[in-house]
Amino acid sequence: MVDFLGFPEDSRVWIFASDKRIDDSKISDLYERVQQFVQNWSSHGTQLRASGGVIHNYFVILMVDEDINKPGGCSIDSSVHFIKSLENEFQLHFFDRQLLYYIFEDEVKVVTVDELTDLYKSGGVKNDTLFFDLLVKSKSEFNQFWLKPLQNSWHRKFVQI
Repeated sequence: MVDFLGFPEDSRVWIFASDKRIDDSKISDLYERVQQFVQNWSSHGTQLRASGGVIHNYFVILMVDEDINKPGGCSIDSSVHFIKSLENEFQLHFFDRQLLYYIFEDEVKVVTVDELTDLYKSGGVKNDTLFFDLLVKSKSEFNQFWLKPLQNSWHRKFVQI
């Protein structure tokens, strides 16, 4: 769960995707760690208005209201260090850029860039299969474009036919 309702549409978003499904038994602890981080996250000594959470047992999402205070380089670095600490604590990997995430039968599935063509050719994914775009940068983009069909997604470039 993530509380983004009170944030403006131009709020900055970062999405970190786990290499594997996060077990239900770990979600509560992971969520608590994210809450502790966002409550203490600051930029140049000033508290950021931030929120975060875990969605679909795969995605850690952080959001900052840049109208209040923009995160600087050091605060962004601190978020990366925080996510790396979660990797160690929960035995996950959040920085594997070879992984792509999609919905199949109401579940999140993971495929590598190298496996996508074969999966497409076998019919495991189709042009209308919804893929998660981890590159969205704002709340507005998150709400509108986080999930998009393969045919309209940058993921399509990895399908070689």
